[in-house]
Amino acid sequence: MKEYSLILSELVSSNTKIKVFELQKNEVSLFGSFFEKVKSNSQRLSSTTSALKYIEQSANLFHLPNTRHRDLKGLDVPVKVYEAKKDDIRIYCFQDTKGRVIVLGGYKGKQNKDINKVVNIIKEYLKEYSYDK
Repeated sequence: MKEYSLILSELVSSNTKIKVFELQKNEVSLFGSFFEKVKSNSQRLSSTTSALKYIEQSANLFHLPNTRHRDLKGLDVPVKVYEAKKDDIRIYCFQDTKGRVIVLGGYKGKQNKDINKVVNIIKEYLKEYSYDK
């Protein structure tokens, strides 16, 4: 059995032009634990909901300003990696052949650490699925 799998995200509309998934490791959403943490803080929950809305808009092919949604350049992975952001909340996702894949959530002050973690997770996922691009 593979360690990584995708599940259609229930946090984003299922009617987007590009499907949005959450990455699971051992059948547990990696983003889900972050989302559970922010639920107890109304300000952070609001910011997370807004960042998810930006992912949804991007998946509907709307162009968003870099202050809300941006490509992360110069990463050592053969896929596009995105960061959706609102206030101090960051949500990291990448483009897979099936759609957009939400990997992790994080905070502005930990961006470098979070981005390195996201890159490592993406590499593990791609290796498991023998992704060639």
